[in-house]
Amino acid sequence: MANTATFSPSNTPSQPPFLVNPKPLLYTSNLAKYCLEHMFPVNSLQERRSALSERLGKIKDKDEKLKFIIELGKSMDEMDVKFKLDQFLVKGCISKAWLFPKFEGGKVQFMADSEAMIVKGIIAVLLEVYNNSSPDEILSEDGSFLAELGITEHLSMNRRNGLSNVLKMIHNYAGAFKAQS
Repeated sequence: MANTATFSPSNTPSQPPFLVNPKPLLYTSNLAKYCLEHMFPVNSLQERRSALSERLGKIKDKDEKLKFIIELGKSMDEMDVKFKLDQFLVKGCISKAWLFPKFEGGKVQFMADSEAMIVKGIIAVLLEVYNNSSPDEILSEDGSFLAELGITEHLSMNRRNGLSNVLKMIHNYAGAFKAQS
């Protein structure tokens, strides 16, 4: 049986109260589909980060960059309500956002959703980099690439705090999965 784990309400790893097999992303725009299929077909976290950095680095216009990010968020599947639990709620976000982890085959996978399209888009950017990575890969990446790409400079202080909390959750889950394996 695969090594699969989820988090219990106390935020400690436990063997799964339920297993998740997230559906593949459904694409709502040609831009998001192209970027996800052609710009990010790489395996390691660092390769995905580089591919994302290269793509977003080419978009100089702030509005176009935000449009791209929102399109990535729109391409994510709606998260099933059974995963929209308080234990997966991102604390400190202006709008509600959820991050659900899964650990299988030595890789961490996340499902996420948010009520706000910009938040959902930023989480989609994070998941493009962090999804399907080992806990060690996740723990070695601090998320500074978001500032380097100019994503955080256009966010309000509250949104930056929420983004920081999403990154903390990603790292906390990876740390717990690493300790468990």
